[in-house]
Amino acid sequence: MKKKTLQSGLFPVKVCIKCGETKLAVLAYFSYHSRNSDHLNNYCKECINSRNAEYRKNNREKIHIYQKKYNKLNKEKIKEWHKNNPEKVKIFVKRTCEKNREKRRARSRKYKQECQRNNPEGMRDKLIKYLNSYANFSTYAPKLTIEEDPIDDGSGSLLAKCAYCGKYFYPTTSQVKQRVGSLVGSNCGESRLYCSDGCKTACPIFNQIS
Repeated sequence: MKKKTLQSGLFPVKVCIKCGETKLAVLAYFSYHSRNSDHLNNYCKECINSRNAEYRKNNREKIHIYQKKYNKLNKEKIKEWHKNNPEKVKIFVKRTCEKNREKRRARSRKYKQECQRNNPEGMRDKLIKYLNSYANFSTYAPKLTIEEDPIDDGSGSLLAKCAYCGKYFYPTTSQVKQRVGSLVGSNCGESRLYCSDGCKTACPIFNQIS
């Protein structure tokens, strides 16, 4: 019988009992296993990942039920883990969002269409509330210029300079969207950001094309 762990020059190697490939006997290729003499699993990570992926594909409902039950019974434990591992949570959320971006967009479009069909008044009120709310820094800051000099207020809302007096203020989402539209050429007019109607009236460049 062929030995599972071999020696190749200065580097120890290991043969995966599933695929038969010889790989370096390190944690990059084999996961940790305390019961084996070399403390490495007899299956390489690639084979384990393939097996797990196949299992998840064939047992989605079973896994969903188990995960739902586990989350319900371990709320405090999960909450504590999230609190102690913010970077891991951030990476996981980012990876999940990127992986399911198109699904999320399709689900969002479907939800909006259903709301528009079943509750048009509610959708209109929700849109108005959104447009009158403070603009989000991460969403709109990259789209503005040094003239607005956007900064984060510390809570995620955007602060911008008034085009006339230069003071920082909270522009609404509607104001910022109009300014961005003007910058990319989709809106007519200059749509600069003003902290008040007084500054807008006093500004000599108000209502000029940007």
